[in-house]
Amino acid sequence: MTIEHNLNILKIIKDPLFIRVVSGSFFAIAFVWVAVRFFHVDMAVIWVFLAMSVLLVLLLIVVALIFSVLLRLLRRRSSGILDAIDATGRSTSPDGEQDAQNEHRNIEKPNSVKGQAKGSFEAPSADR
Repeated sequence: MTIEHNLNILKIIKDPLFIRVVSGSFFAIAFVWVAVRFFHVDMAVIWVFLAMSVLLVLLLIVVALIFSVLLRLLRRRSSGILDAIDATGRSTSPDGEQDAQNEHRNIEKPNSVKGQAKGSFEAPSADR
């Protein structure tokens, strides 16, 4: 064995995903062992539990695959005029760049109040 091979093995062992798989496997084995040893569960029940667990995982993988294909198909469809407006309400060109003509409308002027010209601020009257 070379030093590089040993370093690769250490990288795999220290990988968080590998640690999760090993710890999850350990706790699953401990769960089955406790069920058989202390609660006198038949091995037939354990085998059914194992088979149904594998079946559930495979079923979830198939459902996720179907949903991913459906989501990809839904994203490809164009909704027409709504594609020209992004989430901020600004108009965008077909290639996704912002329309330069509408950029000046979205910039607020500093020190100004909407509906009033700069320098024409009136204090509220005390008549009320």
